Amino acid sequence: MPEQAEANHPPTVVVIGAGVLGLSSAIKVQEAIASRKTGGSDDLQVLLVSREWPSSIPGSPSKHSANYASMWAGAHVRPIPATTAQLQREAKWLKQTVADFGTQMETEPWSGVTRTLGIELLAAPDDGYRQQDAKSFLEETGLPRYRKWSESELPKDVVLGYEYETYCVNTPVYCQALLRRFILRGGKTLELDLKTEWEAFSIQKNVVLVINASGTGFGDAKYFPTRDMDDATKTVTRQNKDGTWSFIIPRFFSGGTIVGGTKQPGDWSTEPDVDTRTALLAGGRELRKFASSSASNAQGISVIADVVGRRPTREGGMRIELEQKDVSGRQATVLHAYGAGGRGYEISWGVAREVAQLLCRYFAIAKYYARLFCSQPSGSSDVRNPRSFPSGVVESCVASNSLPSSTSRQASYFFVVFGNWPRFSNAHSIVKGAIRYKFEEADVRSMVVTPDKVWAIGFGK
Repeated sequence: MPEQAEANHPPTVVVIGAGVLGLSSAIKVQEAIASRKTGGSDDLQVLLVSREWPSSIPGSPSKHSANYASMWAGAHVRPIPATTAQLQREAKWLKQTVADFGTQMETEPWSGVTRTLGIELLAAPDDGYRQQDAKSFLEETGLPRYRKWSESELPKDVVLGYEYETYCVNTPVYCQALLRRFILRGGKTLELDLKTEWEAFSIQKNVVLVINASGTGFGDAKYFPTRDMDDATKTVTRQNKDGTWSFIIPRFFSGGTIVGGTKQPGDWSTEPDVDTRTALLAGGRELRKFASSSASNAQGISVIADVVGRRPTREGGMRIELEQKDVSGRQATVLHAYGAGGRGYEISWGVAREVAQLLCRYFAIAKYYARLFCSQPSGSSDVRNPRSFPSGVVESCVASNSLPSSTSRQASYFFVVFGNWPRFSNAHSIVKGAIRYKFEEADVRSMVVTPDKVWAIGFGK
């Protein structure tokens, strides 16, 4: 059972969502924080907040909701040729994830990741599939042993077939393994049903950043569910796919086999469909002869469960970006990371790495511009007189004509102000007073709280 957060809190990064992207991102953030520590001064706590949590009891029916897609996923690594900008972005993440899966296979054999053979049987392949060869496939995916099938090997109505080495994931086992790793590294957990990502700033004091890996996006107009229905069996032991997207995915570690699947954008139904099950099992029977001799000779299929989940899909692909908003009189920042659709597992470590890198850049920008600081104000702490501030509270305030190339040039100056945070409950007011003193017009874009400072970043004239 996830533990409750304690009453007294150090500066904290909150990660929303205990799906594969939330768990992976939380771990990569932990690693990033650990690698950037300097004498303990950069300690940050990572708090994982979710309304549902991983569980894995073989043979026991799952009680997770359809929205907790990570518990219902197959899951396997199935590369898609990078023929668009979105697919190129996802291909980069997939290749990074493949490398991490390989490491997990060696160092954490209990984690639920298994190396196996992948087979593609395509009835109507596009040029991206047709132009692949062993060299380009390896360069784009990191997956070895690509072999294109000869015409004599192809089943009826299939025009392109190939195989390659890939990975399958027992998703409940895997997510539990990630959660254990996160907790053993000092991560904290809290079971809570948040209504918006901004609500996370009210969970406790000193929340410095929120990572929104909720999957659903909390009302994002570009979000929509993609209904997926699979059937788990005990007969097939290898992965296959044809051009109609029937597939069989072995769930190693006594997890049976996933036979699927459907992709129904915008369908919110969670009820299994009998006709869909019949079609899925028929497709599975056609494919199992390519999986193993034992599966081919098996007479019957025992259905364990009908599985219906909602893949968290988003128009334009994943959203990975910072958003800022005034929350209770202070600038709050959310780092969004959601909308992977059905590709969450196979791009998870790549996405998590990008999230951690963006977090590091976010915290580093204030420290970078701190080198420009000058003129330390001193005097009374009366914030009604913005021309005077307590010595040591506002350490520096600077205006610079040297704007970074990535920022807007509508303003004349870029400014950064920082002061001792824990000692003064009105630090935000003091910092804003310093900004008003230094600039005629000011737009505070962000206030970042680090363990011993508060940083204000924005534009002014």
